[in-house]
Amino acid sequence: MEISEDSGQTWREMPAWVSYFLDLGLKWPRRNSGPGRTMRIISTPTKTHAAGLVALGAVSADLANPTANDRNRHYDTLLSYARQHLHACKACKLRCRPDIRKCGYTSEASGILRHKDRPLAKLFVSSATDFQVKKLCFSAKADGSGAKTTVEGPEWPHIFDYYESEGIPLSLGRSAGRVDKDDYEQIFGSINFCEANLSTSYSSLCFAGGASGQTASQNEMSSFIFKGKKSKSLANLLPIYGWDDGATELSRLIYYNSRGKGTFAHAANSPNLVIADGMDAFASVLSEKKLKSADVIALVSRIHERDKMEEFGALLEGQSQWYDRHELGSSGVPGCFEIELRKRVAS
Repeated sequence: MEISEDSGQTWREMPAWVSYFLDLGLKWPRRNSGPGRTMRIISTPTKTHAAGLVALGAVSADLANPTANDRNRHYDTLLSYARQHLHACKACKLRCRPDIRKCGYTSEASGILRHKDRPLAKLFVSSATDFQVKKLCFSAKADGSGAKTTVEGPEWPHIFDYYESEGIPLSLGRSAGRVDKDDYEQIFGSINFCEANLSTSYSSLCFAGGASGQTASQNEMSSFIFKGKKSKSLANLLPIYGWDDGATELSRLIYYNSRGKGTFAHAANSPNLVIADGMDAFASVLSEKKLKSADVIALVSRIHERDKMEEFGALLEGQSQWYDRHELGSSGVPGCFEIELRKRVAS
């Protein structure tokens, strides 16, 4: 396998640092949701395509995971919401101060589900919910009385109709088209991909681009090319809607634009992992409500002015009231250094 970092002008055998970042995304342990957030910050000596490579590894891992689709993800989100309500928020006397309680959550779970088309229709999480067998139970009234609804899996026909009271209605990613598993196997080798995922949307993996915007991010990723039996750029391989030369509308990676106040290119449903490309992207991710519980892998270059570097250092230091900092030291890539921030959770 050869790679080019300059749109095909020069080629070389794929170096170890490329494999390292691909592997980081491929093997990152994924959480469904809940407390225990982890953020890995990797400092690089120059601006690289590392964020795109980590994202590509994570996309490939998701393609092999049979539950990495919007239906299963939303059901896991509802289960986690019910668990938080019953095991933490329902009995909590601090409404709602996770900074004091140190529970590891970012907002309250009231235990109420709303219907996306019928504003007055509600379901209330019931204590009869069984998390061991992943069975959700709801009642029609807040006191547990009224009609009961039991849901035993993501195949529930109304799974996409209900959402957490504190959240927003579910919006599905685009599912038109199909990714070619051969493109990924020539890079990662033989992976047991889930066939259904090759043509199914997924909205829980997020790529946060830099302050220069989405077009600049796409152009940057287009300049990095893999050449095996076929030649494919990073932009072609990352299943972000509209990036594959318009050939497919399939979306399995949500783009987050960190320009201004930060916006999602389209629907994002409780992302569980964000890959942030640069300082500005990482800072924007920290302030984005929809990303408060997601793990973060941030790639940050050291080519900025001293003031910018000091500002970023202060941002990291400011997280110390919520996170424990672990200095991982030099990584598997020469010149790169890593730290990890792990959110404190009250025992």
